[in-house]
Amino acid sequence: MSFIQHVEQRYARTMEVLGLPAACARILHALVLLDLEGPDKGDVHGRQGIIPWNRLVDEIGGEEVSVEDMEEAMVTLADWGLAQIVGRGASDPKLTGAAALRLTHAGRACLGLAPHRGPKGDVRIPERSWLVLHHATREGLVVAARDMVGELAWRPIMPSTDRAQIAMLCGQIATSIVTSGAAVVDGFGLSDAERARDLPDVLWRTRTALAPRILLLPEPNPVRAMSVAVGAVVRWVEPELETRRDDGNLDRRVTDALMEHVADHNGLASACGVPRSSLARPKRVKVSLEDLLVPEGVRTQIAQAIMHADFRLNLLPRRSAFVGKGGGFRLLLSGLPGTGKSMMAEALATRLDRSLVKLDLSTVLSKWLGETEQMIGQIFDLAEASNSVLVLDEAEALFRQRNSGGGGGANALLTAVAYLLTRLDRFEGVLVATTNRTQDIDDALYRRFDDFIILPVPDFDTRVLLWKKMLLEGLGDTEGFTQSDFEALGRHFVITGGLVRGAVIRAGAWAAGDNQPISMPYVLASIARELEKSDHPTTGVLMQPYRARVAALLNDERYPGAI
Repeated sequence: MSFIQHVEQRYARTMEVLGLPAACARILHALVLLDLEGPDKGDVHGRQGIIPWNRLVDEIGGEEVSVEDMEEAMVTLADWGLAQIVGRGASDPKLTGAAALRLTHAGRACLGLAPHRGPKGDVRIPERSWLVLHHATREGLVVAARDMVGELAWRPIMPSTDRAQIAMLCGQIATSIVTSGAAVVDGFGLSDAERARDLPDVLWRTRTALAPRILLLPEPNPVRAMSVAVGAVVRWVEPELETRRDDGNLDRRVTDALMEHVADHNGLASACGVPRSSLARPKRVKVSLEDLLVPEGVRTQIAQAIMHADFRLNLLPRRSAFVGKGGGFRLLLSGLPGTGKSMMAEALATRLDRSLVKLDLSTVLSKWLGETEQMIGQIFDLAEASNSVLVLDEAEALFRQRNSGGGGGANALLTAVAYLLTRLDRFEGVLVATTNRTQDIDDALYRRFDDFIILPVPDFDTRVLLWKKMLLEGLGDTEGFTQSDFEALGRHFVITGGLVRGAVIRAGAWAAGDNQPISMPYVLASIARELEKSDHPTTGVLMQPYRARVAALLNDERYPGAI
């Protein structure tokens, strides 16, 4: 392909993907010819590389293209940053004669007069208007945009904070569209004032393009009105499961890619740094309801609670009597530690296809008047805005009885409980509160919950299933166990799933440390350590025929045949 053919091909693509009118095409064609034919065809005043406005009108204007069309076309090219009008602005050089037009760097790149990598492959974005992605962290949005536009066009364009550079930004957008097939503009580096002032102008100037354009923003307010005017699609991007809780929530996909090249044991810290705390963040969880091993009666209650949630969230708000009265769902889970309350909350979030937000009490309790309520309100607002399931673990700390007495911190919580009473009534999302001390919860709060499920200590059959599932799926090793072993564990130890899990993990760690397969003595010795944490008697672990070997493990003795 000759250079002239290359320029003609790039010229045709520029006209097509930027949606430029016929008058723009004629003006650009004249500018290309000027560059190719040399300076002798230029301005009579000796201005290099430009065509005077009057010459353009005489040579291109006529019956098909009016002077008004020419004026609009010149302004359009200037808006796109493909051409610069000299002699129009107050800051332009004072030159004699009519104003003139010349190509910019972006115009040369788009028209093939400057080298630039061409498009490869299709861009995977259905919309042909601007797509405004917002509400996730910058890193997450960049990854999301890269997934949409592919390998070639993923690098974001960084806007300048200089108002005079808007035309240059539009030129960068045009160049990216023509040469890469799409444009990604990163608006995170701008201040709120700059975003509100400059970005709507950019959306308006580049509205005619017939190619994907993506704008990344922390939140959509600066461009909401202009998005309506140009037909832009505004979309909130839910963050992936974060790799740490930090002011700059990190994207899991980037972390995983970095971790592939980190060999040391401290790889996560090397790839992500040291974590810092924050109030709360939405995250995705994947826990199936089938993963919950509970008695049949409790499983029926869970199924009924899910039906109740579906009805309140999806059907009730459509009934005329309930329009505008909220459609939230609030579930209270009670049970001893380790019975699966937190897992049930995660399973509900997965079932409803929602992210999860946990309220960490340590981040919201404050000694200052009104600050606790303010921070709780922020987390409630976050859960509603992100359509997340809000989880309040150990809810008795916030929902305590208002007549329970006590001074100091107890009195400071009274206003927080009063605030929660009104906030729960207004909450339109899904809330799951967990507690193992229902007697401490304020009576007035019970009425605010739509469902109440007690998760009991697993029965015998469930405990047997728990031991089999934990040993098989958790450690992948049950060769040394028989059905009678699982039944013995279920019969002798009436413990929760959390204790079973802890014992299995500890037994696996001990066996791996001794370079031995996991066996019943390791499991029984680990159960003793778990029972000790709860101040429960441990004599039941010394069962036959493992008594001597379990005692040796607990006493850290290398008893003959202990493994």
